[in-house]
Formats: sequence, C-alpha cells, structure tokens
Amino acid sequence: MNIERIFAAQNINCADKIKLRQNFYHNNSIAQDTFCKKAPIRVRLQNPIYLIADDYLAQAMPSQLIGKYSNAQLLKEIMRQNPNLAAQIDAKARNVEICPKNVTSEINGHFIPTYRTAFKIMQNSGENFTQENYMTMKKAALLHDIGKAYIPEKILNKKGKLNASEREVVDRHAALSYEILKNAGAKGQMLNLVKNHHAYDKNNPSMVQILQIADIWSALKQKRAYKEAFSDATAMAILKERAQNGDFNDKYINLITS
Repeated sequence: MNIERIFAAQNINCADKIKLRQNFYHNNSIAQDTFCKKAPIRVRLQNPIYLIADDYLAQAMPSQLIGKYSNAQLLKEIMRQNPNLAAQIDAKARNVEICPKNVTSEINGHFIPTYRTAFKIMQNSGENFTQENYMTMKKAALLHDIGKAYIPEKILNKKGKLNASEREVVDRHAALSYEILKNAGAKGQMLNLVKNHHAYDKNNPSMVQILQIADIWSALKQKRAYKEAFSDATAMAILKERAQNGDFNDKYINLITS
C-alpha cells in the first residue's frame, strides 16, 4: 500500500479538516487545501509550510501506521528479508514482543517536539529548504522510532542503565523503523533520514544532521522511565559536547534556541 494513502486516511470530512487547520493558522498566505482533491478549496494560512504543520494530522499519522504495520506477519517478513538483523534481535530477545504503545505513547512527548525542533533549525539555518523538504522531515520525525514497536517494553523503559546486550537490542530500532516503512511503501529521502537518524557524522547531509539533533534535544528534554527531563542548558551542553566529538555540525545546535 502506498504510504501517502495511509497518511491521508482520516475519518473526518473535508470541511472539518479545514476547520482544524484554520484553528491553528490564519491570515497572510493563501494556499490550496490538498485534502480536497475533488473540490479544492482555498484557505488563508500563516506559514508556507502549512501543508504539514497540522498537529491533528501529526498525531494521527504514527497511530494509523503502527496500527496497520505492527504485527507478527510483518515482523516475520522483515526477519526473512534481513537475516543479520534477525540474528541480532533473536539473540538478545528471543520472544520478540509487539508493543504498539511503545510508539503511540511517544507521539506528543517526543515525535511532535522532534519535528517542531527540526523545523525551527531548518527555518533558522538560512539554507534553501523546499516545502518538499519540510514535508519529508515531518514524516521522518514522526516515524523515525516506529521500529520501537518491536523492542521489548521492559528493555525500552527500564529504570536504570541498559547493559550492553540490552543496548544492542534498543539500537536495532532504527533498522526496524526503516524496514517497517519500506514495507509500507515509503521511498527516497524519508527512508534515508529514518535509517540514518543514529548514524552520527558531521559530514552527513544537512537534513540527517538536523533530524539527529532534533531527536536528541527532544529526548533530553523529555522525562523518561530512566531519567528526569534535562534543562535547556544541560541539553545544550550535551549536544555541544557531541558536536565536538564529530557527531554533527555545531552550527545547527545554536539554531535551536535562536
């Protein structure tokens, strides 16, 4: 199934979608509502990236996708396609749990803050990002951790430091996210962003670095089972230290709070 159809599948009518969007944005730029394919309606919106700046759709997207693609049959197919990944997962967690809540519980606390931070960095960077770039970034930010549905909850939310074996299991989530989205029909740059969101290198493409920084910032600022939420100053210091170690470019970090 084409992933765009999944993203657009909302159980509300066109008029309600327009009202939802108008509640968030008003005045300034005029653009066409893309959800009304048969009867386009022009609405007033504030930001040129309005097409993917709708929090209702941001919440619905991961929920619908993981609801459809978190199942034993897909996991079996992913393992068949990737014997190395299967060996790594099975060796550390033989009875792989399927826990969609690992994903849906993170939508408001992690995924939405991640895309908002990524957008802020992109907008403040001075780089010539297109509307398509913004749309790709939002989808990647909202879905980059979807593979955590196949990570045991007792490991993912362990209260305390993970041991080496547990860390290896958690680290597989990026590859699992990539495989789930590939099977769902995603292609191109979005898949590349998801696959590489933990492949740190200051020479990575700018959008990969921006997603990585936004992901880490959001995670640091979020209270989790194993830690309290960090202050802006502490989170910024951690990011800068990682930039000094070559994980990403320092120039993007400074744009978070600018």
